[in-house]
Formats: sequence, C-alpha cells, structure tokens
Amino acid sequence: MMRSRLVCFKHIAYALTSLALLACGFEVGLRVYDSYTGELTTARDDGSTVTARCWWTHHRLKPLFTATQLHPDTLSEIRIHTNSFGVRGREVAVPKPQGVFRVICLGDETTFAPETDEEDTFCGRLEVLLQARTRLKVEVLNAGVPGYCPLLAFLLARHSLLSLEPDLFVLNFDMSDVADDHEYRRDVRARLGMPLACPHPALETHRRQNDESGRLRLLTPGWCKSHIGLLAGPADRPEDRRDIDTPQGRYAWLRDDPPDWSLYIEQALSPIGQLHEMALQARVSFMLAVIPAPWQISSGACSGREAREQAGIPANTVYKNRGPFEILEQYAAERQIRFVDASQVFVRAEQPEKLYLHNAPRLSVEGHALYARILERTILRTEPGSKSGPSKEHPDPGPVREAAHETHGRRWPR
Repeated sequence: MMRSRLVCFKHIAYALTSLALLACGFEVGLRVYDSYTGELTTARDDGSTVTARCWWTHHRLKPLFTATQLHPDTLSEIRIHTNSFGVRGREVAVPKPQGVFRVICLGDETTFAPETDEEDTFCGRLEVLLQARTRLKVEVLNAGVPGYCPLLAFLLARHSLLSLEPDLFVLNFDMSDVADDHEYRRDVRARLGMPLACPHPALETHRRQNDESGRLRLLTPGWCKSHIGLLAGPADRPEDRRDIDTPQGRYAWLRDDPPDWSLYIEQALSPIGQLHEMALQARVSFMLAVIPAPWQISSGACSGREAREQAGIPANTVYKNRGPFEILEQYAAERQIRFVDASQVFVRAEQPEKLYLHNAPRLSVEGHALYARILERTILRTEPGSKSGPSKEHPDPGPVREAAHETHGRRWPR
C-alpha cells in the first residue's frame, strides 16, 4: 500500500514538474518574443501601418510613405500619401516662399482622416475656402497622427513642425484625448514641467526599474488574459465604462454622470497652454478647436454596433453633458486662446448623424465639409489682416451654410 502511494506521489510530482517547466518555457518564449517586438511590455501603438515608433513623439507618420486604407462603411480603398516631413499630403517648400500663408492642423486620427480622400478632409476643404478669400497662396497642412493628443502634438510641433514656418497652428481637440494623454504621460521626459520627449518604450535599451504603469513582471498572465481569456473577468463589466485605463472607459468623462477625472483633464490640457506659449514666442498664431464625439451630438450618430461597443457607449445614447466643452472654453479664455466649439453648429444640423461615419467615431465627408466652414469663419474673423465679421446682410452667421458668404468679395489676409 505504501509503495503504491509513493508511486502515485511520484507521478504527481513528475506531472507538476512538467507543468512548471512548460510554464517556465512559455514565459521564456514570451520574453524572447517581447525583446524583439516590445509588444507585451510597452504602451500601445496606434495600430496603423503608416506610423513608426519615435524617440521624441512616441510614434509619428512614416515620411514619403504610401498606404491603402479601407473605408469602414463602404470598404472602398483610400490612398494615403505622406511627404518628406511625415505630414499627409504633398511636398512643401522650406524655407517657406514669399506670399504663402501656411496653416498646420494638429490632431489625432480625426484630423488625419485615413478613411477620407485628401481633398475631402477638413484640411483640404479649408485650404480651398481660404484660398478664395486672398491673393496669397494658402497651404493647409494635415499634421494629424493616429492616436495623438495635445501632448504629442506639442512635441511634434516643438521638434519638427516649427521648421515649416507656419503662420497658424490649429489644434483639434478630440474627446478621447484625455485618455490618450493619461496613457502616454507615463513615458514623458520633462524638465520643470515642460515635456521634452516621449520616447516609445520599445526603443529603450532597458526596462524601467520603477514602472509607473504597473505592468506585471510575468508576461504569461497578461498574454493569457488578452489572447485566450483564461484569467479575464466578465467581457463587459460596468466598472470598465468608467475606468480611464480601459478601452470602454476612454469617453467616460462625457457621461451625464461622469467620474472625477479632474487630474487627468488638467494634465491633458496643460500642453495646450504650452503649445500656445511656444507659438507666441515663434510669432505663430494659434487656435484651439474642439471636435465633438458623435454620441454628444445624436443618438443615431456612429450607430454601428461594434463602434459603440468598443467605445463603451450604449446604443441609442446621446450625452447632454456640456461640461467638457465648458472646461475647454474656460481654459482657453483664461489664457486668451482663440477657441472654436464646433458642437454648437453640429447639433443644429438637420441630420447630425450624417456628419459621422457609421462604423467609426470620426467625421464623414459631410462632417469634414461643415467643420472646414466653421474653421474658415473663425480664421477670417480673427486672423490679423481680416476685417470680416457680422454685417447688416448677415448679422449672425448662425447655420454655417451662410458662413462661407459672410466675407464674400474681401481679400484676406493683407
């Protein structure tokens, strides 16, 4: 009897040892894989084939690159080209020629608009609209990068875009930027509160000893959770929709009952002021514009099932909370930053759901066209040299369909 028990224990010990060796081997394999790719222990990439990891801005567009993007609604192919400066569109001259008014639009994938032909983006439309108002040559450059936020936009302008000698920066704030800032800020290198660089963690030659992100030392549990769900909890937990660290919680601050993200919001807004100060020192005009999320405008906007599920937005939901827009407006007013709130016009559209794509939380061609007219109106009203504004014929531009005519016949800028 004793011998049979010993044999049984021996077999159990062999089995446990084999499992332990298998787990160790799997862990070693994951670490070898991660040492080459950095995909398991580093912050996310934006998932786009047109970007590359960067020492200064985490990631940026590949220069002189051509790619094809499928439209999320029609599945038609969209060709994307970048120039030698890593900006979407045609090549531009440096130094800037005389008689050129150059606008650079900063932002994330809403600005970059990979699902929209270049001439149909709000950048392309804005260039045409402004060109009709001046004898100068107008260039509107699309410097949007997927996954960006004001923090990375500031670093991109600081390290690269100022060399293009812009006359105006237009920073487009997206409602996902607070969550993006929270994710990238852990990798920022700063001095006296001023961001200097945000190197992609995969480019580091060593791992940080004190990792603020709380990543697990063992890679196996994280791999199992993300790939086969062995350790995952419920697929759609209510608390995930209020957690800034989850994909379903990135828009939580828009809710009618938002969580307290005051610290995250303050951190996300701080680079806007820094970008404004840098622009002032470089004698470049600066404008902050906010693009509303589709679920802030209409319950039917971006109603594709997966699009809303991935963002943690319930079907047929529209958030009436004006808090995010008021926070941005107050921040801009305190720093004397020109501010454009596009939501005021979007919500008055006859069919606001048509301003967004069905299967992605980004602007449709109609949305880009409307947003371009909103920006044109503000630039014509406020940019030095412009004397346009409300007149007896158009006392209040109101619906933007009238805005394009309010400066008809005027030449701008001087």
